[in-house]
Amino acid sequence: MDYLSLEKVKRCLTSVGVLVKDGKVLMVYHEDYGKWLLPGGHIKNTETPNQTVEREFFEETGLKVEVIGEKQVFDVKYERESLVLPFHVEVHPINKEKCKQHVAFVYWVKVVGDISEIFSSEPDVTDYKWVGLEDLKVMGLIDNMKKIVRFAIKNYPAEKRRPSLMM
Repeated sequence: MDYLSLEKVKRCLTSVGVLVKDGKVLMVYHEDYGKWLLPGGHIKNTETPNQTVEREFFEETGLKVEVIGEKQVFDVKYERESLVLPFHVEVHPINKEKCKQHVAFVYWVKVVGDISEIFSSEPDVTDYKWVGLEDLKVMGLIDNMKKIVRFAIKNYPAEKRRPSLMM
C-alpha cells in the first residue's frame, strides 16, 4: 500500500461538496482534468474549508449551498468557532505543476434557494450530471470516487441535523 501522506511533495488543500437529490449525486465534468468530479476546489488562504465548499459549489454549478453535518464543540474559556466536520478526508495524487497531491475535505451540502437551473461560471467545468448507482458502471470513475458516490447516496443526511459531538 502506498502512503501518499508520507511523500514530501507540494500539497494543495481542497474542499468538495456532495449534494444528493432523488438518490443521485451532482457531479461536474472538469475539462482540465478530463474527469467527472464533485464540485469543489482549492482553499484560499482567506477562507475556511466550509467557505471554500460554498464558494466553489456556486462557481461550478450556480447553486447556493450550505455545508451541513456535525460540529465538534469544545467547552473553552476563549472565543472560537466550530466548523462543520467533513465526512471524509483523503490524500490523492494530482500531478499538476501547482501541486502534486490534493488533501481533500469532503462535506455534505444542501441547497439554499432554487435548484431549477444549474450553470457554471468556471470555463473548465463543461457539463454536469446527476449520478445514480446505475451510472457508476458506465461513467469511468475511479474506484474511490465510486465509493464516495455510493456512500453519499446511502448516507446523505439531507435536512436532518445530527446533534453536535461534545468533548
